[in-house]
Amino acid sequence: MKGVGGMLSGLVKDLVERWRAPGSQHAGGASDSARYEILLDEVEPLDRWTLCTVCLNVDRTLAVVRSRWRCTDCGVDTRNDTQQPLQAYLIATPPETIEKNLREWMNVKGARVAYRTLRAARYKCLLVLQKRVQGRG
Repeated sequence: MKGVGGMLSGLVKDLVERWRAPGSQHAGGASDSARYEILLDEVEPLDRWTLCTVCLNVDRTLAVVRSRWRCTDCGVDTRNDTQQPLQAYLIATPPETIEKNLREWMNVKGARVAYRTLRAARYKCLLVLQKRVQGRG
């Protein structure tokens, strides 16, 4: 990957490595960052994953369809109808919208630095994945 996409991918991978480092204070732990890493490295197809539209956490679709499932990050459950198939979200959402949401999120005042960084990294991962999906058309 070259250009902005390659740089962005490098930044996201850098963030993931820092989060997974021993002693990291990242609230989501290694399992959270590993989910996006699996997607960025194309280990599993996107159609097996679901996105929580509240916190941008991803989880395997098979886990989400189970009864009594709750998002590990924000705690919403399937009754709230906040989960969306990841691939459908990436196809339906223009990159400009994700970029606008990222810019707005970075301007939010009063958010904890760790949560701000986590959410920004998730937006950046979604941008990389979204551009990959759009490129395959």
